[in-house]
Amino acid sequence: MCNFCVQHGEGKRWYANARNYAMDLESDLNRRGFIVDFIRNFEASRRSANAGLAALRFVPRPARKWFTRRPEAAAQKHHFGQPVPVEECAKIFDIATNITRLPCVCRGAMKPGSDAESCCIVMTVNKHDKLMAEGFRDYSGGPAAQGFERLTKEQAIAYLRSAEERGLCHTAWTFITPFIAGLCNCDLPSGAWR
Repeated sequence: MCNFCVQHGEGKRWYANARNYAMDLESDLNRRGFIVDFIRNFEASRRSANAGLAALRFVPRPARKWFTRRPEAAAQKHHFGQPVPVEECAKIFDIATNITRLPCVCRGAMKPGSDAESCCIVMTVNKHDKLMAEGFRDYSGGPAAQGFERLTKEQAIAYLRSAEERGLCHTAWTFITPFIAGLCNCDLPSGAWR
């Protein structure tokens, strides 16, 4: 069992633990601020991370682990992701009853001015409409970003299966660990920070 499952899974896979979806987004101001800032400042954060990764290639290989230890720890504390098979995604949708498909901030940042497909899914136990509207207030992802689409579990699974047919990978993400709110459907060019 992985460290995340031991710390946050209560005997299950960490993303299958219902407690990790049940926190109240509306009242948890720290998490709410993190999510809104994440969406609004994604491009600046991506550029900063890219600069750091580019500089890392000049560090001797044995020392790289020392330089990456802190960012890795921060990622595990704040925004951690893991690939999840579609069958496990169905179990996630059994837990998280509010499901919304929305524009992908990665695609919007990686391909400015192009279509940012609405391929990411926010799923929580509590309603999340106000939070998503606040985070995406000034976001323009292009014509393929249809905005926010409420999905039933069946519609979400059907979308994930069509995403798989196009070669996309499903990943569950935390927004201040262990709270899980995002299920991304990534392709290599959009998911790779370069």
